[in-house]
Amino acid sequence: MAVAQPVSAPLTRAAIFLIVTINPGPDNRAAVRSFCADVLALIRAVEFRDLEACLSCVMGIGSDAWDQLFGDPRPAELHPFREIRAGPRHAVSTAGDLLFHVRAKRMDLCFEMATQIMARLGDAVSTVDEVHGFRYFDDRDLLGFVDGTENPRGEAVIDAALIGEEDAAFVGGSYVPGSSRFRAFWGARRGARLPSNRGAYEFRNSRDDRHRDAKATVAQQHGARLGRGGPPHPRHVR
Repeated sequence: MAVAQPVSAPLTRAAIFLIVTINPGPDNRAAVRSFCADVLALIRAVEFRDLEACLSCVMGIGSDAWDQLFGDPRPAELHPFREIRAGPRHAVSTAGDLLFHVRAKRMDLCFEMATQIMARLGDAVSTVDEVHGFRYFDDRDLLGFVDGTENPRGEAVIDAALIGEEDAAFVGGSYVPGSSRFRAFWGARRGARLPSNRGAYEFRNSRDDRHRDAKATVAQQHGARLGRGGPPHPRHVR
């Protein structure tokens, strides 16, 4: 009997989101398939360091990656993210084959879990996105907005999040939409612009020197990323 991943686990004080792409070649695909078989043991090994810290790690597989790794059958509603346009708003479609959502009460456990994941996958993947999350004051985001007040709770979470008998081969699975954006904040008391819970597009493509300065400041404060393939651009979310 399939066991659902802990997508409905309670919120924690710290989190890391990792998105990677699978590098071309049969050996890299084989390495990722092997990792999929071992990931639960890897989570248990890190979790055992502090059983009260509520470490969890949810792994998601993108539509294109599913075809490369497993083929048929495939989840009925799995598909690449379709970009959305609504007036001036644009939700872009960004690259990503594997998503890791790591959560714990302690950031050091999240960091260790993410480090072990990247060490285990090695050169089979390339990191395209990494976000560090933290609980901000009284559960508000960086705009001061209290988010998630209408999220389902209790058994309603299971009904809302998990696949049911309508797709019998994948009962207990779930879907996650993913897209990256970026927004700059001005921290008047800190004297630096702070990144939000968006991707890197505006910072990478902006011609505004202030945005580039903000990126450099954040990179210096928080150090290098866990992954490989480019300069650091860590970001922080609730």
